Amino acid sequence: MRRHLIICLLAFLLAISTCACISTSAVTYISDFRGTSPGIPPSGWVENAPTISYVKQPKHEYNRGEKMFIGIRLKQKVTFTKYVFFSRSQSMETVIQTNDLGPFESGISFPGINNPWRVPNTPGIYDLRLYVGDSVIASVAFSVID
Repeated sequence: MRRHLIICLLAFLLAISTCACISTSAVTYISDFRGTSPGIPPSGWVENAPTISYVKQPKHEYNRGEKMFIGIRLKQKVTFTKYVFFSRSQSMETVIQTNDLGPFESGISFPGINNPWRVPNTPGIYDLRLYVGDSVIASVAFSVID
């Protein structure tokens, strides 16, 4: 009985450590896109792109009420726990309501492409954060203007 308990505990610890190793390096590139044509992926955006999992400077501006989705390049299969908009000025997260969390296979995926997410109404700089468990494994910055 005791041996069985030890084996189960070791298997559990191995599963947790393997999961953490996979998820922290799963996203090798991320970019944000305007959600103007749901279901139509952009082309050529990730060709020869370097490994960038955290985009800290906003590349795109959105007007209040516009929609967006993201493009990601994955090194391995991953299922996200949640996506959030993080307001840098308010240091506050808002969970994006979506069922598009995966699982996503390795390669290129476009979460939110078929049902783009409405950007926050308050102008400012935001990070769209991707979570696995309690860890942010990738993020992309953008700004909302009046």
